[in-house]
Amino acid sequence: MAVEVTDDQQAAMQGMLNGVYADMSHLATKLRPSDSDPDAPLSFGGIRAALAGCPSLSEIGSQCSAASVSSIAVALDAVGAIDDALDGLDAAARANGLLLSWQLNREQHGVAESMALDEATSRQASAVLQTCTKLLMQAQMLIPKQRWVQQTLAVARASALVANSLWSHSDEAALALQTAILAREGLRYPRLELSASTPKQVLPKAPVEITVLLARQHAGGSEAAKMINNQGIFEAYWLYVEGHKPKETPNSLLAAQPMPVKDVDAPHVEAQVVFTAPPTLGKYQLTVHVLSTSVIGVELSQDVMFEVVEDDVPALE
Repeated sequence: MAVEVTDDQQAAMQGMLNGVYADMSHLATKLRPSDSDPDAPLSFGGIRAALAGCPSLSEIGSQCSAASVSSIAVALDAVGAIDDALDGLDAAARANGLLLSWQLNREQHGVAESMALDEATSRQASAVLQTCTKLLMQAQMLIPKQRWVQQTLAVARASALVANSLWSHSDEAALALQTAILAREGLRYPRLELSASTPKQVLPKAPVEITVLLARQHAGGSEAAKMINNQGIFEAYWLYVEGHKPKETPNSLLAAQPMPVKDVDAPHVEAQVVFTAPPTLGKYQLTVHVLSTSVIGVELSQDVMFEVVEDDVPALE
C-alpha cells in the first residue's frame, strides 16, 4: 500500500536533500586538489577548516560567544592544538573549527583542566561534533567519486578522529584512550598485516584483479565482543587503490570499497578489486591503502606493479 506523504513532509525531505547538497558542494570545492601539486597530502587541519565552513554549521558558529571562542583558542594553543588552517575563515567558521578542536582535544592532558565550557558553549560543541560526524560519513561516499586520492585518505583519517573524539593517530595517550574505548566494547585494538597481489602481466584493456588479504593478528575474543550497530560489523576498514600517473598528471583513485569484519575470531579478511588495464603497453604502479574510519592509528599501504604486454598469440587464419 502506498504511503501518503503530506506537503509539509515533502518540503522537509526536500529541505534536507538541499542541505546535504549544499554541504557536499562546499566540501568538494574546498577540498579540490591544487593544480600546482594535486598529489600533495591533505592535513587534518585542512579537513577541519573545510568542515567548519559547511552551511549546516553556520548557525552554530554564529551563536558562539566571542569570549568562549577566545578562551577555547587559548586553551588549545597551550597544548599546540592550534594551527594556521583556521586563519582566513570568517568568525562563524572559525568558531566551528575551534569547537570541533575542543571536542577532539578535551581528553588531552591539560585542556579540560584549563577551562570549563559554559552550558551554551558545551551544547554548541556537542552539536558541531555530531554534525561533523554526519558530514564525514557523507564525504566518505562523495570524495572517492571524484577520484581524489589524498582527499579520500584525509577524510578517512579525519572520520576516525571525530568518531572517537581524539586528537592524534600517533600520540601514545590518544592511542591508549582508543584502546580503552574498544575494551569497553569487548574489542581488541587492531594488529593487522596487509598483503596485496596482482598478475605480473596483463593484456591491454583486459581485467586486472587485485587480491587483498588483511591478516588479523589480534583475532579472538568473540565471547566478550559487544555488537553496537545493526549491520553486524565489529571492525570497519576501507580499501582504496591508487593508480600512479606520470609527473604533471594527478594520481587517480581506481577503487574504493569497504572491508568489514563480522567475526572477531576470523584470522583474516579478504577482498578483490577488478579494473580494466590501460590500453598502452608498459609497467604500471599501484598503491593499495587500507584505513579504519572508526579506530585511530590504523593505516596500511603496499605498492604493487603489473605490466601491460602485447598479445603474442597469432591470429587464426
